[in-house]
Amino acid sequence: MERRAVITGYGIISSIGNNCAEVLEALRQNKSGIVAVPEWAELGFKSCVGGTIKNLNIEEVRRKIGLKSRYMDLSGLYSALASIEALENSCLYPEVLASERTGCVVGSGVSNTEPIYQAGAKLYNKNGKITPYGVTRSMTSSCSANLVNLYGIKGRSYSISSACATSLHNIGHACELIWGGICDLVLAGGADEVSSIMTANFDGMRSALSNNFNDIPEKASRPYDIKRDGFVISGGAGIVIVEEFEHAKKRNAPVYAEVVGYGASSDGHDIIQPHPEGEGAYRCIKEAMEMARCDPEHIDYINTHGTGTPAGDVAECRAIKKIFGNHRVPISSTKSLTGHGIGASGAQELIYCLLMMKHGFITASVNIEELDPEFTGFDIVLKNRDVQLKKVLTNSFGFGGTNACMILGKI
Repeated sequence: MERRAVITGYGIISSIGNNCAEVLEALRQNKSGIVAVPEWAELGFKSCVGGTIKNLNIEEVRRKIGLKSRYMDLSGLYSALASIEALENSCLYPEVLASERTGCVVGSGVSNTEPIYQAGAKLYNKNGKITPYGVTRSMTSSCSANLVNLYGIKGRSYSISSACATSLHNIGHACELIWGGICDLVLAGGADEVSSIMTANFDGMRSALSNNFNDIPEKASRPYDIKRDGFVISGGAGIVIVEEFEHAKKRNAPVYAEVVGYGASSDGHDIIQPHPEGEGAYRCIKEAMEMARCDPEHIDYINTHGTGTPAGDVAECRAIKKIFGNHRVPISSTKSLTGHGIGASGAQELIYCLLMMKHGFITASVNIEELDPEFTGFDIVLKNRDVQLKKVLTNSFGFGGTNACMILGKI
């Protein structure tokens, strides 16, 4: 019997909300999570806006998670908190996870920088004791390692790190573990912090971050607009429960969608700039479409990678055009509201899609005041649209030319 991978739970921390209910309301209201970050202005950054995590008391989060939170820094805490929500809406008790048939594939696009910075500062100043938890807080597999430790998971566990495509690659691999009969249930996704240290590196890159809208931060993330000038950095976490369909049915689990298609590819072109014609993105989308046995008219909505970089938006839409031809599938970029969550973004945007599928709407791409002529002819959703979504496609692409595409089908 063919094994099917379904989503039975999801949880999120995002610039637009600290749980699914808050995020849903923000998507419905087109509420931006992008704000001014005065600290970055004081540090002399060119970009002084970000999709920060708000109204989250970290000490309260540590108390909720318990003693094992001492091994976690921000991305670990975000992923743990998102996993708690995912388990709750999957009707799963934590003790059920302590199985050799349960896996965990959760990653970060960038390591937690604060523990490394603190250790370096203490070494440089020859002052103070270095925390014994620095390694577990900063290692690139911190999210998966901490979740496995938290829940006693005994199956496959590791972290895929692929820049901005990280969490969608993790979820895609979780599906492969289900399809291949290796696991029956997998926690999957990604998390990243919003830190000054990480942002400094992006701020130093040419044409990476938006810096022309520091005075009006909610307008800074503007995919497809003629004045777009880069992405807005964000963070948080997205965790989904990927489960084998028959396994889910046996425990009467809620089934929110099936992963019917997944594709992954590399541009092999440039470590920073995408292939100008979206050649790698095209192959990635094509692979997902072929796996899902989808024709263009079967896709009801595309949640684009849509970061707001001049080159990236063009390359992605050229790839979409090559696949979909004259079929005008509705597209929008949720990053226009949230900013770019780096390693968390793929999972977060998959969850935005799940929420839109469940509640029957498409959230708009905001801040398009003058459409770039390059995107003439695309059905870019400018106002929220009420529509029943049966199949949706979401893209995540990253530095290094790495690409991921996933198609969800309503059951």
